[in-house]
Amino acid sequence: MSESTNIGSIVFALRARVDELSALARSQEQRIPDPSVLEQARDQLAQLRADADDLKARLDQHLDDGECPKLTATDWTLLEGEERDRRIAQLRAWVSGKLIPLYGAYAEGVLRPCWANHQTVLMELEQLRQYWAWAFERRTPLAGAAMDFSDRWLPGALRRIDEKAVMHPSRHGGCPLENGNGR
Repeated sequence: MSESTNIGSIVFALRARVDELSALARSQEQRIPDPSVLEQARDQLAQLRADADDLKARLDQHLDDGECPKLTATDWTLLEGEERDRRIAQLRAWVSGKLIPLYGAYAEGVLRPCWANHQTVLMELEQLRQYWAWAFERRTPLAGAAMDFSDRWLPGALRRIDEKAVMHPSRHGGCPLENGNGR
């Protein structure tokens, strides 16, 4: 596991702990008669925030230096229920918020309305989303990665999706996979 991946996990854990301590401090403010206890909790919270900010700065520096965190593939065949629904909702948000607005007719011409029912399409789009996040969602987006996304990743994924869709029934009146268990 790379250092930037470890840092990201640590930042996430620290932020969760900061949120937990903040909630605890707020809930205890009215019940603690001794203000020194609350001050001690606030000091701990401030230290945790400083640690989280430091780790985030280190992670940002790694990303700005061009280090790519380990991108992981999602095995959609293993996702079920709420987790699958949550991941599809995240992917839908990215498709509607980034992919379609920025690449318009190019992407819309390939994606069928039933795309979320097809695991192969989910895999392609999730890989695009992850690479997009790595290339663009940083303090200083990487020009080379942005060009790589536009020249290689996006056309390749859309070509593969389109190749699978050539014989798709939606081109002939409907999708047989309305139950969400796509292939």
